[in-house]
Amino acid sequence: MDDIEVLSCTIRNIIFLNEENGYAVLKVTDGDGEDQTLTGTFPFAWQGEPVTAYGHWTTHSSYGRQFAAESAERSEPTDEHAVFSYLAGGAVRGIGPVLAGQIVGKFGASALQVLEYHPERLAEIRGISHSKAEKIGQEFRRRNGLKKLVLFLAGFGIAPDYALRVYRYYGRDSLEELQKNPYLLTEESIGLSFFDADSLAGELGFTDTHPKRISAGISYVLRHNERNGHCFIPREKLTDAAAEQLGLPREEILPVLQSMTDEQELICETIAGKDACYLPEMYRAETQT
Repeated sequence: MDDIEVLSCTIRNIIFLNEENGYAVLKVTDGDGEDQTLTGTFPFAWQGEPVTAYGHWTTHSSYGRQFAAESAERSEPTDEHAVFSYLAGGAVRGIGPVLAGQIVGKFGASALQVLEYHPERLAEIRGISHSKAEKIGQEFRRRNGLKKLVLFLAGFGIAPDYALRVYRYYGRDSLEELQKNPYLLTEESIGLSFFDADSLAGELGFTDTHPKRISAGISYVLRHNERNGHCFIPREKLTDAAAEQLGLPREEILPVLQSMTDEQELICETIAGKDACYLPEMYRAETQT
């Protein structure tokens, strides 16, 4: 296999960006000031952003010479020109070229740090009220937080649309919450497979016997059986199925299953002499019809 090549550049223009999977075609400027075409997965790419891409030069039959990135390192702009390009290009809702010039003129290369940590200082610029400064700061933190989340998950091969779903529910705390419990990704509203979330959890140092892993495994078994037409599973059968799924002894499953019942993450009722275990949403659907 050929050696990996490196392209250090700054994004000059977004030619194409698929917001679902992050695939992009970018016009960039390399270290020699030459314009190049860069392709690859760059969710939330924006002009002015520095990129170090790893991949290979290719020649497209219609579009000519391109650098096809297999991976990339991205960072925030650090010099005034790049910060201006980033803000003027519409990276932050509410900031256009004129206001970007005023912000960079006032705060220089530190403008992004002001937006992140001290947005109230934008009111030092004539024409910006305190309420507008706060709105701009909120939008910058929202977009920056979402971008960090997308890049974090992309590092584990997880598509950007899952990050968007997480962010809808957990907002600015998404990355912190996900690092504390990567199995949040398996929630019905987010929809990542248990196996992909389990792989991520392993990379983050979660052990096979971590209670959050066992809890997610129990929920996975119930959802899998729900899709096969079973609204509940008898407690003993659920314990055995989860133990098999997780590769653990039953003794590891039982206390977590009990804890989930106590916290009403599972609903258990006696049916025909057996403890029937439901996910709460399935129990509600069954009892409210």
